[in-house]
Amino acid sequence: MGAPSETYVDPSIAGNSGTGTVGDPYGDLQYALDTMTRDSTNGDRINIKSGTAEVLTGTIDLTSYGATSRNKRLIFEGYDSAAGDGGIGAIDGNNGNFTLNPAQVDLLWKNLKLFNTGTAPVLTTRNYQQVIHCEITQSTAGGINHTNNDYTISIDSCYIHDIAGYGTRNVTKVTNCYFENGSTNKFTNAIDQTTVGFFANVRGCFFNLDGSSVASSPGGQMLLNNSILSSNGTGAGVTTQGVMVLQNNLVEGFSGAGGRGFDVAQTDPAAITHNAFYNCATNIAFATDCELIYDDDNETLTASPFAKTGSLPTDFTSATFWSDLYAYFAPVDTGNVYSGFPVGSNQTKGAVGQPVGGGSTYSLHPLAYN
Repeated sequence: MGAPSETYVDPSIAGNSGTGTVGDPYGDLQYALDTMTRDSTNGDRINIKSGTAEVLTGTIDLTSYGATSRNKRLIFEGYDSAAGDGGIGAIDGNNGNFTLNPAQVDLLWKNLKLFNTGTAPVLTTRNYQQVIHCEITQSTAGGINHTNNDYTISIDSCYIHDIAGYGTRNVTKVTNCYFENGSTNKFTNAIDQTTVGFFANVRGCFFNLDGSSVASSPGGQMLLNNSILSSNGTGAGVTTQGVMVLQNNLVEGFSGAGGRGFDVAQTDPAAITHNAFYNCATNIAFATDCELIYDDDNETLTASPFAKTGSLPTDFTSATFWSDLYAYFAPVDTGNVYSGFPVGSNQTKGAVGQPVGGGSTYSLHPLAYN
């Protein structure tokens, strides 16, 4: 498979215009999909120019474009001046419940702000889709809803915030993402796996919550590791309903009445190890008939494990967005658990992640990913 064919859209110019080249882009995304010729050999990348949002007047329709397939995917990606330059495009649901729901497989969404879908989920995905470095925001129904729970969907390095209901639902792989409650819309479960029937992997994620919001509520099998779960509310870091492995996580601030770091309300097996808790009303609440396989080296901290330098970022287009997030949640020297930082003074304390390879190599803490 070769490189995908390139098509360009600039929402700032007149709709139903242009030829789709970088010098003469289409003025409308749906017009591009209805007009362009699909590359049935290598697939296509539709580059959406930053600066002006593409405002939908209906759900994205791929009828004229044609069916996507494995290794011939359709990519929606933002750009500033050239394809793949990292610019952040935007697709606005127009508050008209126009969910981004092309009924196809093998789509990739990258470097985009996807938002304002009213009472519909922001993005509804099917098989073999990826969402990379996108901002998902402004919905009263949910963020990313995966509707085929027997196939893979992965998201990476996304900022998911100001969403009511779930941040992600039935997503099989969630890595390096930042989930944050908004002032109006707040998660019920930032990650909702309550209807998934197979394994999900959540790694290196940050959760900044309040109220009764829960970071993750799994119903199938889940591995949650190297993540930061922070709140000042009454919810829980995790509520479990299926087979669960919880390891190498920092959990702070589920301190309100009934707040729980982990709520293991299940009879299925659970393994909980190398986690650190600070300022939680209850660190781990076990069901009386829980089948606990492994409970080892979990620690209660006497001070916050986070530096909290600067402030939490809100502008996803900023070049310092991730570094500001990491500075705020940088580990400090407290407790006896390992930080996972590969070098420097933060190697041995303040966060979680045991050394491997004879003590000279450290498993990655989420702050070390970027």
